Amino acid sequence: MTLARCLCVICLLACGRVENLGTGVDGTAGAPGGDGAACVPSPSVEVVAPEQLDTSGWSSEAECDEIAAAIEERVGVVPASQPIPEELAGHWLGGEGEARIELVLDPSGRGQITLGEPAPPPVLDVEGAYLSGLGEFDAAAIGRTGSAVQALSGFTYRVRAREALSGDTRINIELAEPWEKWCTLQLPVRRADCYGCDFAGDTLYVGAWCEGTSACFVSQSKLGVRVHCGRLALCGATDSVCLCTEHFCTYNRELHGSFLVSLDVADPTRLRFDEDAIVPKPRYLQRVPDEE
Repeated sequence: MTLARCLCVICLLACGRVENLGTGVDGTAGAPGGDGAACVPSPSVEVVAPEQLDTSGWSSEAECDEIAAAIEERVGVVPASQPIPEELAGHWLGGEGEARIELVLDPSGRGQITLGEPAPPPVLDVEGAYLSGLGEFDAAAIGRTGSAVQALSGFTYRVRAREALSGDTRINIELAEPWEKWCTLQLPVRRADCYGCDFAGDTLYVGAWCEGTSACFVSQSKLGVRVHCGRLALCGATDSVCLCTEHFCTYNRELHGSFLVSLDVADPTRLRFDEDAIVPKPRYLQRVPDEE
């Protein structure tokens, strides 16, 4: 492969336009059927272990201590909820399959929501990229999505009302809640932005080419660190599902999803979901009668 071709591939992947790169790189060996050359992000980038990087520009230990103190203050603190109009409290349900939404609210504005059909969580995969759907070599998927954090179908989220606006009530969910247990089982990793659930950086996600195989790297200057693509999506420098100190990790309660709900003016037994980032178009739920 020519240098120009390699650099073109790197640029396209970083912009999310490279697909079907394949899988199979083991991090050290060359591609199957190739000449045995190691898979690297670019001829000008040397692949190294994290401890070989220049850490002089990283956050200092004093800065990390301040970040840790802020994280420790928030651990176990339940965010406040806004009381909701009495007529919004209750059990609401609508749709089927992936379009199904079930919402339960109490007068305090707390409750739960399930998007899609309820489903038990899969076996907890502590070492992998739990619930992301991304594997170690999914470089193309990283280029397209940039993050694995989104509302998951089948998971029941805790909700809280945040505010009421002209008849609408905004309901929040914590997008990282499905990773609550996963995060507590992660070992903190030191990196430029202090600590995270895996090595990461705010530089480009780069795919290596070795006869059609791919991998993910975090680059610093002309050095690159091989990383697990799926874990990079979960533990990136921005929008990580976990917040970590030197001693522990916890799930990131700052990642919010929200939607607006209001009673249908023509039928008070129907609840309207307005269009937003979670629900792609206005939807209507029907009040479920209380069991006798």
